[in-house]
Amino acid sequence: TRRSPFWCCFLSSISAVLAYCEKWGIADDIALVFDENSESSQHAKGYYSSFKDLPEVHNSYQLVSLSFADDKKIKPLQAADWLAYEINKYHRGFERKSLLALEGIDGVFVTWTREMLERYAASLRRLEQGEA
Repeated sequence: TRRSPFWCCFLSSISAVLAYCEKWGIADDIALVFDENSESSQHAKGYYSSFKDLPEVHNSYQLVSLSFADDKKIKPLQAADWLAYEINKYHRGFERKSLLALEGIDGVFVTWTREMLERYAASLRRLEQGEA
């Protein structure tokens, strides 16, 4: 369901990719690869379809495929795990040299603020009540 914490992470990841493409005028098709995880990957396809249907995602047409791979074999997935670890540490108050070294590199980081989560929760409640 859209109440899962995985949905927020998944949504943030895809949103960041689309925002980056929009920012830099990249119009290529996007094939997403996520780590294999039996529980998460089972739900991801539904999340992916739901995300593509959101009216506010105006460049969702770029999303052409979703697949899964073993992060122990695929280096870009290992890099993504490392980045997630470093961002988690940053948000817990640690100032780590490894994350600071990435400053100035072009990219888009999407983090959920309390206000964003509250708006999202309110929109879920409206959807459940048929008010959307």
